[in-house]
Amino acid sequence: MKIRAKLTMGMLLLLAAICIGVVATVQNLLLPRLASLEQQSLLTELERIRQSLLHEQKGLLALTTDWAVWDDTYRFVQDRNEEYASSNLDPSFMEPINVDAMLIQAASGEVVSAQFSESVDPSEIGFLAASFVDEHNPLYAMSRSGRPETAIMLTDAGAFLLAAHPILDSHSNLPPRGTFYMARLIGSDLVAALREQLQLPFELSFVEDGAGATVRFLSAERSLAQLVIPVANADSRSLRAELIQPRPFYQQAFDSVAYTVITICLIGLLAILFAYYFFNRMFVRPLEELKEQAESFGRDQCAVVFETHSRKDELGELANTFMQMAKSVETNRQMLQRERNQFLDASLTDPMTGLRNRRFLEQYLARPEVWQSGQSYLLMIMDIDMFKSVNDTYGHDVGDLVIKQFAGQLRECCRDDDLLIRTGGEEYALISLDCDASVGEKLAQRICSSVAQRRFGPEKAPFDITCSVGFYTVAARQVSNPPAEWPEMLKVADLALYAVKNSGRNNWMGLGWLAEKGTAAHPRSAHDIERDIRQHRLRLIAHEDRSPQTMCWQG
Repeated sequence: MKIRAKLTMGMLLLLAAICIGVVATVQNLLLPRLASLEQQSLLTELERIRQSLLHEQKGLLALTTDWAVWDDTYRFVQDRNEEYASSNLDPSFMEPINVDAMLIQAASGEVVSAQFSESVDPSEIGFLAASFVDEHNPLYAMSRSGRPETAIMLTDAGAFLLAAHPILDSHSNLPPRGTFYMARLIGSDLVAALREQLQLPFELSFVEDGAGATVRFLSAERSLAQLVIPVANADSRSLRAELIQPRPFYQQAFDSVAYTVITICLIGLLAILFAYYFFNRMFVRPLEELKEQAESFGRDQCAVVFETHSRKDELGELANTFMQMAKSVETNRQMLQRERNQFLDASLTDPMTGLRNRRFLEQYLARPEVWQSGQSYLLMIMDIDMFKSVNDTYGHDVGDLVIKQFAGQLRECCRDDDLLIRTGGEEYALISLDCDASVGEKLAQRICSSVAQRRFGPEKAPFDITCSVGFYTVAARQVSNPPAEWPEMLKVADLALYAVKNSGRNNWMGLGWLAEKGTAAHPRSAHDIERDIRQHRLRLIAHEDRSPQTMCWQG
């Protein structure tokens, strides 16, 4: 990251730290306090909803008590007189008192009377429409308690507020003869009435499990308060009152924080612009100029790109130090470059003969552009005959002298464009990338003749040596991938050299490739050469007295 960007980022971070500090203070102190107050208010509202349901249950229980503790009801359970039933148990009486079900159960469990309002379908209310209350009926526990009870119970028609009271005589002197039940459906009418009474937009629904009152803030604009009320006959389900309300006070506080942060940002932005101008003029721009000079020095390697600064501060001293360092680096670089070139040339040159070595040959022929200009390739291998006897007879110092003299003789025979390589020991290679078989034949003959006519060794005791030459010619159009195939082509020249040595030495022989590209591979053994000559994929190039039949391909 550039220093200008770092400077800008630092100022922005400072501004951000101030803004974050303000926001954090409000977020961690003010807004949580407001949220806590809001939570307490919502819990109070939930408690109002719960109390309103309890109030409805108490009212229903009071009404149930009036019917249960009545001598007429007490006698009806025993004598079942029709007069009581017709005058008191008519379903038309239920609507004015807001009751949806009314049951009279005898002490034996038999349901003496069951009346339902028009809004309730008896087939959907299950246990409330049973003809007998046994231990499997949810009403059984209420009937056996012997005291007034209220509960919320669930049926297929919905939830009911349920009140139960033992049936007693008016003086409560006689034993109970049964239980009187009244039930009210918690339907839309009851919920609407409670909403109107409490002025709260709550909803009632059923959920799986859950207990107690909870408050959640859905967002900065809305809150969710939930009250879970147990249902007597369903352990896994509960009645849930849900209250979703806006959050006006929290939103106002949030807006105030936003306006404060925006104001701080605007003031900070003006301060940043001023500070940026000052630091850019005094520090950033001089450093950028010094950086540009260093980059120019890196490209051109010239110390004159650095300018002498008249500033008396640390930046001026740094610029002058860079200039002195650049001059020293330039001097050292030139010296290292010279030494590098010397080491590189030495690693690619045979120290005894001054010719290029095998490493240079491999690097040179692996480059595709080397092969692009030639139309016909010549690869030649030359070897001093019986060189071991020279070392054994005259010593290795004379052998080294012969190697140097032989290399000089090869230079005289080769053309300027030919690549002459000492591959190792007394063996040499010649590569010509634009030379056909006729030129190769003349060159091989010239090398053999010139070596045979010259005297080698010390001036005071010279002696004669001979050499053998093998070469291989192939047209450029016959090779698919020269950088990859040249070792195979050089191998063919090497096989030709071995054939000359096996056939008497002091001679030359060449092989010319005739097959089209991709139809056959270059021969890799003496057996392959004999086969390819018979199949006219390879042509023998030698003296007229030589033929494939007279050549000794294998030693």
